[in-house]
Amino acid sequence: MRQLPPPLLTNARPRLASGVWLALTALGAMVSPAAQAQSSSSTGPSPYYLGVSAGYNHASNVYRQSSNENSDNITNYSLLAGLDQPIGRQRLFGDVTVQRSSYQSNSQLNNTGYSIKGGLDWATIERLSGRLLVNNRRSLADYNSSANGITPTFAKNIEDNRQVQAIVRLGLVTAFSAEALAEHRSRSFSAREYNRSEYTQDIGSLGVYYRPSSAWKFGIAGRYTKGRTPYFFEPVDAPAIEDKYTRKDIDFTAFWAPRGDSTLDLRLSNSRTSHSATGQSNLSGATGSLVWNWMPGGRWSLNTRVARDSGVETYYLGIAGLNSDLNQVVRSLQTQLNYELTGKLILTGGLSFSNVERSDELVLASNSRDRNRSANIGLRWLATRSIELGCNYNQQQRSSSVANYEFDAKTYGCYVQGTLR
Repeated sequence: MRQLPPPLLTNARPRLASGVWLALTALGAMVSPAAQAQSSSSTGPSPYYLGVSAGYNHASNVYRQSSNENSDNITNYSLLAGLDQPIGRQRLFGDVTVQRSSYQSNSQLNNTGYSIKGGLDWATIERLSGRLLVNNRRSLADYNSSANGITPTFAKNIEDNRQVQAIVRLGLVTAFSAEALAEHRSRSFSAREYNRSEYTQDIGSLGVYYRPSSAWKFGIAGRYTKGRTPYFFEPVDAPAIEDKYTRKDIDFTAFWAPRGDSTLDLRLSNSRTSHSATGQSNLSGATGSLVWNWMPGGRWSLNTRVARDSGVETYYLGIAGLNSDLNQVVRSLQTQLNYELTGKLILTGGLSFSNVERSDELVLASNSRDRNRSANIGLRWLATRSIELGCNYNQQQRSSSVANYEFDAKTYGCYVQGTLR
């Protein structure tokens, strides 16, 4: 069974009893038709799903401040939908989540966000194949992100992340293949104080890959990134200073699946960046990432990621809790565990560590360092094929050479989710 995306958790609760009662009523109405569909279907699981979710969370430090903590209770209601539909040689896929978050004390932060991810895997009769991907997300931004020189704000701040990607692969007669990639990324904020973290990026990559066996794959690719930060620095009573930058990478990649229960995915890159704005530090050196997936049995699953990179690359590597600036060097480690206690009860837990180095002569007039730590633990109960209940606890801490960037925040709560297939 394809795993659904978890409910979106924001820093956020009012009117618990009435909200959960409505959600449970809706889920109860879904159980009967879902069970009938399951018993009557003889062709396997449906490629479509539709669901609803309700969650109730407590956040100890909504604004991620080193002092004057502001705790709150948050209620989240979500609508979920998705598909994974083969069409001949093609495959159409997508997941959509729309979530309403309501804060008990900080009602000005009430927000409706969404996450849309979808695309098409395609192939021709010959040796051409590829993927088209669109990934958009709107949410309440994390306060006290590790962005340089941003004045603390307590206003509502909406963050939009957008990604469009196209990949074309050409399989050659031998074990060699070629791959071309084009990608566009952008980020924007509704709060003016966060203008400095807005950007657009365009990326192109061309590589050659060699697969001597099903257990090994090697590759080399050239990657070029061209980006723009329109509000890198906004002096008083003067036009904003823009930063245009380029990044050139030579990527060496390797994939190894020594057994059916483990895979290693490695990238080592020689990276060089160049910025137009004074005060931005140019990166020159090694970057890369290592992803290890370990599934020693049907009940265990462990995912570990190690990375050293700069800018928003860390965000797109999927390192939790990081929304990096363009001129940061980030060293990170993240591990996440899933363990089936029983056929219906699943325990999850994870740890994340990162060190962030900034060079910002224009705004901070000095270099600075952050150290981020986070831990999470959760329990999911698959009550039926249609209904899931769970509880989660997450703690984030940051120590920094800049006092305003330090914080300690805890978020915990429970949710109930139901799906139709």
